[in-house]
Amino acid sequence: MKILKLNLVMLSLLITAIAWGQNVSLPAGSANPNNAGQNNVALGGESLSGLAGGIWNVGIGQNTGKSTIGTGFPNLTGSFNTFIGGNAGRDNVSGIRNMYLGLNAGRSSNGSDNIFIGTRCGEEIGSTSLGVPDVSNTLLIGTSLRLDAPLIYGEMVNNQVGIGTSQVGGYRLAVGGSLGVRSEAPDENTYLDLNASKTQDWASQIRFFGTNGLRHVIVDDQDNNRLMIRPGFDDNTGALSILHINGSTLVGNGSVSTPEGYKLYVTEGILTEKLKIADASGIDWADYVFEEDYDRNTTDEVEAFIKANKHLPNVPSAKEVSENGIDVAEMDATLLRQIEELWLHVIELKKENEALKAEMTELKK
Repeated sequence: MKILKLNLVMLSLLITAIAWGQNVSLPAGSANPNNAGQNNVALGGESLSGLAGGIWNVGIGQNTGKSTIGTGFPNLTGSFNTFIGGNAGRDNVSGIRNMYLGLNAGRSSNGSDNIFIGTRCGEEIGSTSLGVPDVSNTLLIGTSLRLDAPLIYGEMVNNQVGIGTSQVGGYRLAVGGSLGVRSEAPDENTYLDLNASKTQDWASQIRFFGTNGLRHVIVDDQDNNRLMIRPGFDDNTGALSILHINGSTLVGNGSVSTPEGYKLYVTEGILTEKLKIADASGIDWADYVFEEDYDRNTTDEVEAFIKANKHLPNVPSAKEVSENGIDVAEMDATLLRQIEELWLHVIELKKENEALKAEMTELKK
């Protein structure tokens, strides 16, 4: 109880001293008593011992904000800094608005508007002896001594964040390594949402880069209301092949559109080991040729038609195929019709041939 009362008294004295614009140092030998600063709090051996006019600084821990750099000791003129942890912000001279939390955090830095959190976080940043550049407006969380591979990195001016990397480029968020999205709850879904503020053009994109730059792109093409995949960029000048999806699918050059009435269009052809076509539209298969009432063309009629049209009856011409293409199932049924008609002609010829043989046999008797 006596210790609690003593601590409360000390806290009251600290608040009173700060309110009156005084520097507060515990123990003796912390903040330099001859400095011109105001409203500074130093708790710990030689904490803020280099004060030379700075105001509203807080140093908690051995050597925090000691400022021993240079020959003009005491030389701490920076203000509005908070250093917590042994040697945190030790070499800061003129940096302002910094917060260093952790043993040796920001030890060598003289930058401003930095936040370093973690044991030895940013310890070597700003070290002239090691030749490490200083930084300002930077967030570091973790135990990385420099900017390489921090747990969390932030550029506060541009509101950019790096996880495991300080190379954020032009991105709001950059991740050094793999990125996973996982749900711990057994019945909870996981989502990766891209919400663009634009309502036109290629508003949302997923882009893939290699050592030579941009490689592939998945695009929400809002102008054409379609999902577009552009794989295989060639020296960043354009895609070698394109996939469009907007109710129907196009694989091929981007200047080609999917013909109306079709769900898939592929330029330059398809290579497959197996193809099966379902009779969902009720194909009129050619078995009707064998019905008794089927009106088959005679050979004379076929001959006359070929001479006049240069193609078989009931078969599309080369011009029609060029303009409209062919339906594979319908064409198979058409060709089967021709084959079945040929077989009927062959059967008929066989019967005629057998009749002639029988007549010849009778004449030879």
